[in-house]
Amino acid sequence: MAPKPERLQFHGESLTMKEWCARLGVSKNAIRERLASGWSVERALSEPAPPKLPRKIGNRGVDEIPEHVNWRGMMDRCFSVKHSDYQNYGGRGITVCEEWRGSEGFFRFLEYIGPKPSPGHSVDRYPNGEGNYEPGNVRWATATEQSRNRSCTRRITLGGRTQCLAEWCSELGISYALAYSRIRRGQSPAAALEWVEATRDLEREDEEHAADRQRVDRDMGRVA
Repeated sequence: MAPKPERLQFHGESLTMKEWCARLGVSKNAIRERLASGWSVERALSEPAPPKLPRKIGNRGVDEIPEHVNWRGMMDRCFSVKHSDYQNYGGRGITVCEEWRGSEGFFRFLEYIGPKPSPGHSVDRYPNGEGNYEPGNVRWATATEQSRNRSCTRRITLGGRTQCLAEWCSELGISYALAYSRIRRGQSPAAALEWVEATRDLEREDEEHAADRQRVDRDMGRVA
């Protein structure tokens, strides 16, 4: 005996998927995809039928453009247990908002975030590196920008300003490796930065004194 068609309750009516599709002009696949993405029945049925999605953008298939590759990677990290980074994303509860899931979701994502500025950019969760992929928390970012936004990046507050260690070192003109090694050895971040900065100033003074001694030696040589 064939199973009964799935019925969906909406606005006090109970109809099969096929009947709702005929009435609303939305395909079965679209409704199923919306429900699988976590949409409520009410929302899945009341959302207007999506526009016909292009199979190509320019002379490329949609799944070949760089933005789709990044979107696919974002989805796989959050939902595919076979992905090598799943444990750091989906395995930690990080997810993608409902609006950006499924074939319709890619175009909503692209409309929100816009084209990639360069091949070196990828999707970054910002400003909340521990948050989800959702409006208000994504951007295109370079590898350097992303490394500064990772949850493992050390944030340091000095003089009422908070930056990661790399940003402080860049601003102060000091060695990141030296500051990081001092922190690893138990020194507070503020003390480590002050120590490295002081060491840098002493090295500059030593270099200046050495240059002065060389000039004096040259002058003494001329007098002799």
